[in-house]
Amino acid sequence: MSDPLIAMLARTVALSTPDPQVRPGDIVTVTATVTTHSGKGLGGVALRWSTSGRAGLSSTGTTTDAAGQTSVQVMAVAPEEVVVTASISGAPLSDSLLVDVGNSRASQYVRRVELSATRQAGDTFNVHAVLTDAQGQRVPGAALRWGVTAQAGIEPAVTTTDASGYAYATVTDQFAETVNVSAWLLNNTGMSGQVDLVFVPPRITIPDVGMKHGQFAPPLAITVERPAGTPLPDALLQLQLHPDPARPDQTCYFWKMEDSGATHTTHIELVTDDTGSVTIGTSALWALKADAPGQMSMDVNLVSEGMGATRILEVQ
Repeated sequence: MSDPLIAMLARTVALSTPDPQVRPGDIVTVTATVTTHSGKGLGGVALRWSTSGRAGLSSTGTTTDAAGQTSVQVMAVAPEEVVVTASISGAPLSDSLLVDVGNSRASQYVRRVELSATRQAGDTFNVHAVLTDAQGQRVPGAALRWGVTAQAGIEPAVTTTDASGYAYATVTDQFAETVNVSAWLLNNTGMSGQVDLVFVPPRITIPDVGMKHGQFAPPLAITVERPAGTPLPDALLQLQLHPDPARPDQTCYFWKMEDSGATHTTHIELVTDDTGSVTIGTSALWALKADAPGQMSMDVNLVSEGMGATRILEVQ
């Protein structure tokens, strides 16, 4: 990884090659040049390299020399558009270069980019792109760049259609929102496809506990899970109690145990632990108590999502 102080000096990273069009089996040299704000070459910068398609790399990590340059060799395997990408370690800078192998120019034949998706879990989708020409035939070897909206992530950022004309990406999101996924051809301006993915919200579970009026309730563990069933830690929860509207004599409170209940309130905020849980009970910071029988209710709101759940608690 680059020294953070050196990486901060980088202004641009630019890729170049003397062979933008090669034959299958050729070895292509791609050079990265890293410059400062003044345009001078910057040495000692670590770069991460990657390729799309079936091409191979001589190295996935190199460091610039005193002139700010470093190179890798790319093995062109099959007729396709290969995207070579170099990213600076420790800085949000990168550049990509397209190499046409076998004079395929695959993207020039594409007339349609169609996306579809299948849900793998609540917070993961597999997205499929199929590229077809004017006759409806699938186009292999065309390079695509993927993009997403909202707070989602997508991998990989760039890919190449396989021999059947398909390309694939995985989209993940931990929030309940609609995510727009786009895939566009790198050297065919305006040719793209889109699909919307709807991510479902996390699940809040509030267990029922047997309560007796005038006594502290048994321990109650509220859990928050992502749609895939994994816990959601460090989530801010707002808890609100409501007495039974049919029992005007009923009051209910969260009691703060560290000061023997001197502090009590109907509204508290808690943060889930590593297991996605918060616990209310006499051995925890807050306990729960109602002073008359009836049906009290508890609202639990997940602040980051603007959603919540309610549990009716029977008090004997």
